Amino acid sequence: MDCVNVSSRNKEPYLIGIMRFLYESLLNRWFYVPVGSRYLSTKPEFSSFPKGFRLRDRWVYSLLCTGDEFEMRTTDADAILADFFIMPGEGRLKKLLSNVGKPVIISIGIEHAIISRLPDLTQKLEKTGVAGFYVRRTLSNITLKKICLESSVPVISAASARSEEIISKINTGVYAICITGKNISKELVRYLHELYPDMPVIASSNRSEKLLLHNLKSGIDAVIFKPCIPFEKDRENNLEGRLENR
Repeated sequence: MDCVNVSSRNKEPYLIGIMRFLYESLLNRWFYVPVGSRYLSTKPEFSSFPKGFRLRDRWVYSLLCTGDEFEMRTTDADAILADFFIMPGEGRLKKLLSNVGKPVIISIGIEHAIISRLPDLTQKLEKTGVAGFYVRRTLSNITLKKICLESSVPVISAASARSEEIISKINTGVYAICITGKNISKELVRYLHELYPDMPVIASSNRSEKLLLHNLKSGIDAVIFKPCIPFEKDRENNLEGRLENR
């Protein structure tokens, strides 16, 4: 498999990538998913519909976050947030994008390239036809601003729920902000929509269908979810139910 070249002098990105792979593929599956259940890459039924945002001339309300090509091709999510622990090479990525048949945003981080070369990596990835980039909140605003200035596709940045951090990310020129679902509130979303009416606010609900449904009630524009645990087997939901029945 052809892979994006990274300086051999800096092995830290590869070590971080391997650690993320082990967590996502092994630990997270063993300790979070109840025995006998499986993840679902189809989005749950929305009790209330998000507002949506435009991406590649279509409305996007839900994004599946995955690095699995089969899940990308079979999900009914409106777009894909591709999260690879090793970035595919140009040829493989072009083939994947053509097979998916919907907008694909690429998650980028220090496991893919040393920080000073991330802007160069985004320019290279743009040529494959990606619909946008997702940047983790740990990336400095200086690097984030450079990526935004040099990218012709939308850049989405993760952020905490602290208004100071969110505003600092917005000032770099990002297209949208993504906040962890457990930190989303109606008050925060309303505040951001009033301050930045054209800025999509996206919630990341991880693997919990219950958290996803909770986020939809906050007035968000879209939701990012990972292949979910079915609601009836969600350990958090079952625990809450047992407590209510006491």
